[in-house]
Amino acid sequence: MSFNCFRVLDKCKRNDRLGQKEAEEICTDNVRVFSYNSLRSATDDFHPSTRIGGGGFGVVYK
Repeated sequence: MSFNCFRVLDKCKRNDRLGQKEAEEICTDNVRVFSYNSLRSATDDFHPSTRIGGGGFGVVYK
């Protein structure tokens, strides 16, 4: 999950039309950050019954 956030920021920083600060402001306005403990709690300690899929970026939980 954090990998995806870094990819978004990296892409925005490379945008030649915007300065670094402007790119960060645009790209981080709607980013939600969750602690590991919050994710553990929300997924019942990553229990298999809360798993809804997976792919190249990892497992997806309810």
